[in-house]
Amino acid sequence: MILDSIYFVQEFHVCPKGNFLEDYHNLTYKHAMGLRWASQFCPQAQMLIKIDDDTAANLPRLIQEIAPPLLNKENMLGAVFARAKPMRETSKWQVSLKEWPSPVYPSYLSG
Repeated sequence: MILDSIYFVQEFHVCPKGNFLEDYHNLTYKHAMGLRWASQFCPQAQMLIKIDDDTAANLPRLIQEIAPPLLNKENMLGAVFARAKPMRETSKWQVSLKEWPSPVYPSYLSG
């Protein structure tokens, strides 16, 4: 079942942990760690859903209507950001020229 890993985490109080500081700029590490954890502990999973805590998803509809035609393919669904520019001003989202020298990012999925 798709939700088996959620029940596993809740029942056994498993929380993947990484060797890095909790910081907004380390989200990439957290995402990569989550993917690694899922591939190691849920190799039978047909679908992996990564969603932010401030986002809502209609999981029954996703599982019943949207996902089935996509399950046998390597697909990613989400809002595509194309030609987004790095924020150079001082803020939580600031990206320096040293971190990303290009004036635009490659296309990516939101979240």
